[in-house]
Amino acid sequence: MKPPFKLLLKVSHERPVLGCAMQTLPAIGLFAPVIGAMILEAVAPHFDLHLMFVPVLGLATAGVLAGVLGRRWLEARVGSVAFYEDGIEMLDLPLVYFRVRVAWHELESFDDRAGDFVRVWTRLPRLESFTVPTPDEATRARVLEVLVDQGLSRREG
Repeated sequence: MKPPFKLLLKVSHERPVLGCAMQTLPAIGLFAPVIGAMILEAVAPHFDLHLMFVPVLGLATAGVLAGVLGRRWLEARVGSVAFYEDGIEMLDLPLVYFRVRVAWHELESFDDRAGDFVRVWTRLPRLESFTVPTPDEATRARVLEVLVDQGLSRREG
């Protein structure tokens, strides 16, 4: 059996309350038409049905969009990533229940324009990019140091 590779760095950042909220928002948006239909049934004799459909549809759309966009925002900023001598392993990603390991030669570049995460671009068709959370400046500096030491280039613009 092959010995395990040396761990260079492990980055972890969790926000469980936000994670729960971001998973709940799309569900609220999907249930909005049901809630709206119940309200509509109660007030139907007093209002035009077409006027009630617009707010219900708007609430459903807003709930789903907030959940999807909020989830994308959250996924970039939470999770655990381990840097090894042979590559990077993503652990505990939001809504992903398996580990993803990418070798250094499969990585292309990184983008560090965002303040609270670093996006790493791959050469793989199945995984275009992933993010490494950087909750503080010391962690961010160490992540960038490891990426540069492994030969990855900084992506501009």
